[in-house]
Amino acid sequence: MSTTHKIHYFNIQARLEAALLIAKQGNLSLEFVGHNNFQNTELKEQAPFGQLPLLEIINNETNQTTLLSQSIAICRYLAKQCNLIPTENTILESIADSYVLGIDEFRTECYRLHRFSTDENKVNNMNEWKEGRMLFYLNRFERFLKENKQSNEETEKPLVLVGESLSWVDIILYDAIYEQMFLMKDEIWSTLPLLKKFMNQIENLPNLKDYIQSKDRMPLYLPKWRNL
Repeated sequence: MSTTHKIHYFNIQARLEAALLIAKQGNLSLEFVGHNNFQNTELKEQAPFGQLPLLEIINNETNQTTLLSQSIAICRYLAKQCNLIPTENTILESIADSYVLGIDEFRTECYRLHRFSTDENKVNNMNEWKEGRMLFYLNRFERFLKENKQSNEETEKPLVLVGESLSWVDIILYDAIYEQMFLMKDEIWSTLPLLKKFMNQIENLPNLKDYIQSKDRMPLYLPKWRNL
């Protein structure tokens, strides 16, 4: 089946970037449609939950269009098209899903902190995040990499969270950590050697390297982007 894929989002990385990275890694054609004004639009009415991102899946033979919402569901669909779902067995596939959901909790906690902090408590809240929950999650990610590395006989293979080869969960993790790099002091990486190596490994993937290093990448966020 010939299919065209279009992804709709604001002109920022945020909840879009992981989907773009997955498509680029899998050499899947994915057209980006940027929005500066989403409120009171026909697309907002059509979107299942009235939100972006939104993936438009067009069957070129029947011209039928399916709209897929929610960033994780979009990423999973794209990963399946790109053969980036762990296929060794159902257990590994489910573990990958659980890691993706855990990584999403990591980024969502930080989102909420930014969104609901006031000028008076913002600095204190961010310090508590960096010294508390952020470290909790980062140490867990380091542990997952270590455990999977030890479970594989050939330990010189690339670092991945699940199985023996790169999958969508690795790209999801890279994107979530990249998003919070500005909060991380240099010395934190001395306690996370595998995670540091992992980040460098993803950034040097042939299909992603040029894009990640490009100066044309969209900004992480824009002021008041949730009101667009």
